[in-house]
Amino acid sequence: MDAREYLGQIKKLQNRIEQDRDFLRDKRFKSIGGSVTGDAERVQTSPSLDGPYNAIIECIDLEKKIEAEVVIYQKKWQEIVSTINLLDNPNYSRILYLRWVKGDRMDQIAEDMHYHIKSLSRMHSEAIKSLQKILDGKK
Repeated sequence: MDAREYLGQIKKLQNRIEQDRDFLRDKRFKSIGGSVTGDAERVQTSPSLDGPYNAIIECIDLEKKIEAEVVIYQKKWQEIVSTINLLDNPNYSRILYLRWVKGDRMDQIAEDMHYHIKSLSRMHSEAIKSLQKILDGKK
């Protein structure tokens, strides 16, 4: 796995958790009789206990899935931050942390660290190369 893929795992996990939380919110809303689209025509039917029960079970299962994903995310976050901190250059560690873990934009990092954006981009590339050497050594 290359360094960018390795670092990108955090964002992928964050996105998956966020999508599942959105899906859970929609599922809960629908389970209490709400409509996400709001354009459904209502037809009176006899009440069924299966619908609400199944919706509750689905919500509980999804909550368990999200909890498991959060645990995986936390472990991966710790692993990646620890690996970033193995870099010899503290500026490289800081740049990779801000960019890949916190998700800051490069222009914001450059401003915060008092670097010109081109200098920061060059340092970011060097930091990625240094991280790749560490990752290659872990194999």
